[in-house]
Amino acid sequence: MNLPQGVAGLLAALPLPVAARNGLRRRLAAPGRYFHGLGHLALLWQRHRRFGRGGPASRPRASRLIAAAILFHDAILRPGATDNEACSATLWRQQARRLRSFSASEIAWVAATIEASAGHLSSPSGRDAASRLRIWFLDLDLTPLGEPAPVFRRNGRALQAEARRLSATPDAASYDAAARRFLSTAAAAPAILRSPRLHTAFERQARANIRTALCRPRHGDPGMDQAEMVALWEAHCRAEFETHDVGATMATMVPDPSVNHVPTMTGGRGHDQLRRFYRYHFIGGSPPDTSLRPISRTIGQDQLVDEMIFTFTHTQEMDWMLPGIPPTGRRVEIPLVTIIGFRDGKVAFERIYWDQASVLVQLGRLNPAGLPVAGAETAHKVADNSLPSNALMAAWAGSAGKPL
Repeated sequence: MNLPQGVAGLLAALPLPVAARNGLRRRLAAPGRYFHGLGHLALLWQRHRRFGRGGPASRPRASRLIAAAILFHDAILRPGATDNEACSATLWRQQARRLRSFSASEIAWVAATIEASAGHLSSPSGRDAASRLRIWFLDLDLTPLGEPAPVFRRNGRALQAEARRLSATPDAASYDAAARRFLSTAAAAPAILRSPRLHTAFERQARANIRTALCRPRHGDPGMDQAEMVALWEAHCRAEFETHDVGATMATMVPDPSVNHVPTMTGGRGHDQLRRFYRYHFIGGSPPDTSLRPISRTIGQDQLVDEMIFTFTHTQEMDWMLPGIPPTGRRVEIPLVTIIGFRDGKVAFERIYWDQASVLVQLGRLNPAGLPVAGAETAHKVADNSLPSNALMAAWAGSAGKPL
């Protein structure tokens, strides 16, 4: 099993028997642990060592207690359950019986600290060393609130996905309500992080992140910033048109994506149908000289709209765009608009629009005589707004000189 950086050091700090250590690793690396996994524990241990350096928490006995609390506090994870921490503390007590280096009072301290993580901010700030060390651990567990905004949003998406994957009855509204209660409690606290060093490092950004999260619509996705949406969409397009990698394309999408090429109603809904479409009908299903020329891009909260000129020479069958029409060898230029929606940090849907009549005119399959349709001129007009308008309107000349 490949371990995230820092996990080996954390495991080495607690002398668990090999079987117990491997069992804990498997539990924490289980499928669906998108946030509460080994990477989260490694991050907390790294921050303990960095911010605790030279302080009471860095002393060997204290570090050993912190290592135990970090390793076991998320050992039991059932989204929505109210006894995760109590069950994790019970698991710790069972495993700790094998640790001769831990006294009964130390085992009890770790168990009580794990149970206290059920309500980080409700644990009293005592003046004794044991209470201060407990607050240190609880604050470490809250430091992800103070990540840079893009990381905070990414963590939010991971928590949502984790809840959906691991919950027996996934309920977005219940998850959203619980998350808002937690964030509202944190926002109302005089101090989210009560340990001076961690307060200095994370408090300000934590409050900024919480304010932003609470301003989002209820049941909303934690969102992606514009740069994240653009980077993901461009990676998706590279996989489709440059590397022709079906797996990489699907990796940019949610588990239940949809794609609809509106004029031909081709695409798919759901992972399996869309993967089939990409593999056998779309990726590699465009001529080698296909090009996309960007015209404009509009980005909203969770959607992106690209306007472009789509150009190709019809040298092969194109199931997705021209089903049933054999290659004509003709050149095609059309304006094309794609609307892309995002959810949980992935592409959720695509709707692609173009003027199919213009395509058929350019391929010689539709006679434009007497019809209000045009060929490549539609693309030229989009690319160059100075070109004349109203060429298809016979009545246009008749309105010249009339009062405006």
